[in-house]
Parts: sequence; C-alpha cells; structure tokens
Amino acid sequence: MVDATINLWAVLAAAVAAMIIGSLWYSPMMFAKSWLAALAKTEADIKANMTGMAYFVATIGSLVTAYVLAHFISYVGATNVWAGALTGFWIWLGFIVTMMATGAMFENYPKVLFFINAINSLVTLLVMGAILGSWL
Repeated sequence: MVDATINLWAVLAAAVAAMIIGSLWYSPMMFAKSWLAALAKTEADIKANMTGMAYFVATIGSLVTAYVLAHFISYVGATNVWAGALTGFWIWLGFIVTMMATGAMFENYPKVLFFINAINSLVTLLVMGAILGSWL
C-alpha cells in the first residue's frame, strides 16, 4: 500500500468542522423539527440520550472519519479544496449513501429521515474533504 501523508492538524480541523455541521444541521435553526417528527420523538426524548458518552462517540467518529478520509485524499493526490471535496463526494456516493439507502429500504423508515441524514453526510464529507485537500 502507498504511504499516505497525513496532516494531523487538518484531521483535527476536519473533525471539528464535522461536529459543527452536525450541531447546526440537527438544530432548531435547520432540520431539528423535521428530524424529530420523522423519528417520532420529542426534544425531551433526544435530550435524555444526550450523554457524555454520545458526544464522546460522535467526537471519536468524526476523528476516525477525518483520518480515513485523509488517507483517501492522500492516495488520490487531491491537493486542493476542489479535489478534496470531490474525493469526499465520491466516498459519500460510493459508500455512505448507498449503505444508508439499503438500510432505509429494509428498515422502512421515513424518506425525510433518510434525506436529512444523507444530505448531512454529504455536506460533512464535502467540507471535510475540502479542508483535508487544502491542508495535505
């Protein structure tokens, strides 16, 4: 396997960006109302599960995603914002949205929930890819 050059500061910045995007995406300013309705939950239900462990897992997940995406970006030689974002797009299209769509079909959850989550993943990977591509 080809050695990947990874800028850990870029990985950290991309992970922080992912956390910010998620906190905005699922906030009342954006899609919280639709997301909660699709889940058939209330804000109180969600807050009951917002433990330190949930944030810890989200943070670790963002760091791992950024680190692995950095490898892909390095492997394809994406060295600018556009190329990094494009790499994020292809990762989303080839792996994330296809697996999410399969799960959504078998689990039969509301289409709006699929779209809210899938587009969040797309935006997150585009931004992470742009950050990583510009810093690697």
